[in-house]
Amino acid sequence: MLTVYHSNQLDMLKTITAALITGRPLRDPFQPEVIIVQSNGIAQWIQLELAANFGIAANLEFPRPASFIWQMFTRILPNIPEESALAKSNITWRLMALLPRLCQQPDCEVISEYLRDDHDHRKCFQFATRLAELFEQYMVYRPDWLENWQRGKLIANVHEKTQRWQASVWRVLIDDTAQAGKPLWHYANLYKRFIHTLVHSTMRPPGLPDRVFICGISSLPPTYLKVFQALGKHIDIHLLFTNPCRYYWGDILDHAVLRRLLHRHRWQYPQPKKEQALFRRPAQAESLFNTIGEQQHIGNPLLAAWGKQGRDHIYLLAQMEGIAEVDAFVEPAGNTLLSLLQRDILELENHTVISSSLVGQPLTQGNDQRPLRLDDRSLSLHVCHSTQREVEVLHDSLLAMMVEDQTLRPREIIVMVADIERYTPAIQAVFGNDGNKQRYLPFAISDRRVRHIHPVLSAFFSILELPCKHVDANQVLALLEVPALAARFAINEPGLRLLRQYMEESGICWGLDETLLSELMYATGQHIRQLAELLMQLRKWRDLLAQPRSIAAWINYICEIINDFFMPDADAEAALALLANQCQQVLKCCLQVGYNQPVPVTILQYELAARLDQEQLSQQFLTGTINFCTMMPMRSLAFRVICILGMNDSVYPRSIQPAWFNLMAQQPRSGDRCQRDDDRYMFLEALFSAQQRLYISFIGRDIQDNTPRYPSVLVSELIDYIAHSFYLLGDEYVDAENRAKRVRSHLLQWHSRMPFAPENFLPGSEHQSFAKEWLPAASAKGKPIPDFIAPLKAQPYYTLALDELLRFYHHPVRAWFVQRLALSVVHYKSLEQKTNEPFNLNGFTRYQLNDQLVNALINGENIAQLFHQWRAAGLLPDGAFGELYLAKQYQEMMVLSEKVRPWRLPETPRFQVSLTVNDIKLSGWLQRVQVNGLLRWRPGTLSTRDGLLLWLEHLAYCAMGGEGESRMFGVHGEWRFAPMNICQAKTFLLVMVTGYCQGMSSPLLLLPRSGGAWLSNSYDAMTKSIDRNERRQFQARNKLIQAWQGNYHVPGEGTDPYLQLLIRQLEAKHIEAMILAAERYLLPPVMFNIAHCEPTKRKKK
Repeated sequence: MLTVYHSNQLDMLKTITAALITGRPLRDPFQPEVIIVQSNGIAQWIQLELAANFGIAANLEFPRPASFIWQMFTRILPNIPEESALAKSNITWRLMALLPRLCQQPDCEVISEYLRDDHDHRKCFQFATRLAELFEQYMVYRPDWLENWQRGKLIANVHEKTQRWQASVWRVLIDDTAQAGKPLWHYANLYKRFIHTLVHSTMRPPGLPDRVFICGISSLPPTYLKVFQALGKHIDIHLLFTNPCRYYWGDILDHAVLRRLLHRHRWQYPQPKKEQALFRRPAQAESLFNTIGEQQHIGNPLLAAWGKQGRDHIYLLAQMEGIAEVDAFVEPAGNTLLSLLQRDILELENHTVISSSLVGQPLTQGNDQRPLRLDDRSLSLHVCHSTQREVEVLHDSLLAMMVEDQTLRPREIIVMVADIERYTPAIQAVFGNDGNKQRYLPFAISDRRVRHIHPVLSAFFSILELPCKHVDANQVLALLEVPALAARFAINEPGLRLLRQYMEESGICWGLDETLLSELMYATGQHIRQLAELLMQLRKWRDLLAQPRSIAAWINYICEIINDFFMPDADAEAALALLANQCQQVLKCCLQVGYNQPVPVTILQYELAARLDQEQLSQQFLTGTINFCTMMPMRSLAFRVICILGMNDSVYPRSIQPAWFNLMAQQPRSGDRCQRDDDRYMFLEALFSAQQRLYISFIGRDIQDNTPRYPSVLVSELIDYIAHSFYLLGDEYVDAENRAKRVRSHLLQWHSRMPFAPENFLPGSEHQSFAKEWLPAASAKGKPIPDFIAPLKAQPYYTLALDELLRFYHHPVRAWFVQRLALSVVHYKSLEQKTNEPFNLNGFTRYQLNDQLVNALINGENIAQLFHQWRAAGLLPDGAFGELYLAKQYQEMMVLSEKVRPWRLPETPRFQVSLTVNDIKLSGWLQRVQVNGLLRWRPGTLSTRDGLLLWLEHLAYCAMGGEGESRMFGVHGEWRFAPMNICQAKTFLLVMVTGYCQGMSSPLLLLPRSGGAWLSNSYDAMTKSIDRNERRQFQARNKLIQAWQGNYHVPGEGTDPYLQLLIRQLEAKHIEAMILAAERYLLPPVMFNIAHCEPTKRKKK
């Protein structure tokens, strides 16, 4: 007999299962108990619970509904194969051969149009896959359609054009399968025959199990229910159904069905003599339905909005005769918000109050709204800015729950998300951070795609993609990061670091050309030959994979790829074994349908990826830790704490549109599956399954501009119901509208954008953070670090090196940080390799090349050899772009060299500087000193800093008795200082040395760009002084600010990391300090620069 057990708790259904197994043991102790489930997670949970109940759980089978029913077909009906020739995978490959031929038929113009220009057969394979999935659904949900199509009949009120080509495809598919000598049995033409056999059999057919449990399945197709009903005539079928409501809340076909339901009762578990009516108020049941049988009003709005899947299942069960029904509902314990919501759904009640009550009047006794305690967080809604913050807030919240309830264990918590792959990095970063053992929470992530879990599979699919993409440096290095592949080529982690450095310095960006491979094969560097071997294998397989082949040939090639690229360890071995198994399954399907046509590797790649995504190497669900998983039916089970993340608008419920040719969507029936309805019912399951807490979070603010974002419509509906069904204590005299607003405000918990916000560390805060590493940042309370308020203790200087003085004036603030505070800003280099040829060089590389080029031109060296070296090092753009770049730079540097050469004379190797300035001995050496003075050049535009450093060298040169000029030439600009007597030079040099001593005690804001911008707009060349005109000073200060801030094209001087450490926000005092420093140290070189006063003389002195 088929017995349906209704309960709002899966835990109660498990108890019933255990009681039936114990109280009614099977006749044969070796016969396994058959428990039909929907997923591995449910099977694992039942097995664990039964083991806890009996001490051991063995000899249990957990088939899926479809596989169990097909197994029954093979046992009861004669000559039924173990696998249908019209299974989805077989249909896919048979359609691959049939669809090109079907394009010629008049009814199949749509197929012909879609497959036009399908040279690589990819569109054909994708269309065959979708069509096979659709036919599989038709077999279960529309078997009558397939039967009519096979007879040449069409279905009324269904799109005729689409129906005609689908009917033609189905008939051709059946005929081709018959011609191949395969049996034509499939679910659609077997289930009626199976039911007929069982119904008309007076004795129990052999091969049936004594008992079958169906547990943890939200809904079953109508045909499946009919099959189980027929089996119930001969064996015990126990359908354990999680029903959120104790009363009948489904639809009816007509009022005759209603009258039958009014006389049907369920007996209450465990009291078989106590019966329960299906309707809460049987006398008023008729008023719930309209004349056409559609239910008008479900008592609870949440049940009405989210329960369509369950309502259809209840409706289908109501159509079945000769079944027993048992009530095993459990009253929710306590009076928390969560338990009251569960009780509303269980009792089919609606406590919402929409209309406003009179202001000043208290709630009357008959008002349905109930009080909500401020400390009631049994249901909590959390608003965050990003997925990372969602997981961080969750971690803190779970720790707070465990502090509050010492009995709560990680295994009693489940966290569900719509897309587990999107949240995995954040979960691993937050929960996987075991640096602090005190707040570490053990966790496991389920439902991830196998390809994303095992690097060896990702590497394998990257290799299959070789013909479709160019191979760049990052892709090669990513392959070498896979241990199984690196081991095959004998490259360890230090070797990988060396290869990364070699590829960068050699300018290798991408490509598998012969020249590159030849160069690498004859290179002598460590690990270079291993890299060359890998690249040769990649090139070999790129060519082999580019040609279409039969599936049998591809399977052999895959074995060779595995041998050529991988030396697997234990984990990789399991992943590759699964890959090999799926390859054999694909080959088996092709052999069964006789498909031997050549196909591109992309089709095999697509098929293998789809198959692997359905597989699991290891089950990490219910491992005694916090369970992270995706939203799936009956995943909520019986956990004390259920958390749901990512309840964002347009994300959940998921919107997956059916294919345009899916005729079921045009003529829906009760029991049809819809992703949005499934998602709504899963949310309802989570609500009535949570035992103590339901935690929901969503991204409600944009992390960039803090603009509001909307939650899922399910969250909005939940908030609306609570807001109109409850009121906060103390709001008895507030009108209904304002009560609802206050409840909404209480429900939503708004979290900070960043984890180090001060409000996360306030004592007694509801958003208390346990991440103490953020406490120092939070302690700043949002205030910028103040400026240095006192100079460091002055150090006595007795000697000073000229090089050190020059380094100081190159960047005085950096010198203060590095030399006095021993603080350096480290620029971390990205591990990403360049993957594009350098069509444009960065500024630093361009400067280096130009410096080499101008020096070679000035010294008369071989330019062609220099260009060859650059090309070999990969420093130049490829092809014509490199030639154009060289021509342009050669022309610019030739102009600069022509400026320099007329002044070039033999140089003194080194010019010694040794003098005393204010009791400080200044010593050092000047390089490249000629008899006519100092000569410098720079392959770029000269700046104020260049003039300042030349001025400093000129002062040292003249103070030592030098009588020549000092000159610096650039592509644009020139600095030139006339000879100066020793006394005058020492006077200016004293200013520079004093500035050094002061700058080592307190930062000297001598900024050549910002201060120089003020000086160039303030300096009057006619009077050789600063123009103090108010208007001119206003303009000059604006130029200083512009140079500090920069613009879209040129970053400002304020982006310098050392200046950012010193000045968090530019203020008036900083501007004044920059102006004073510019006037004191930059004005003299500007005043004495004679390059702007007279034309450059082109003769040697």
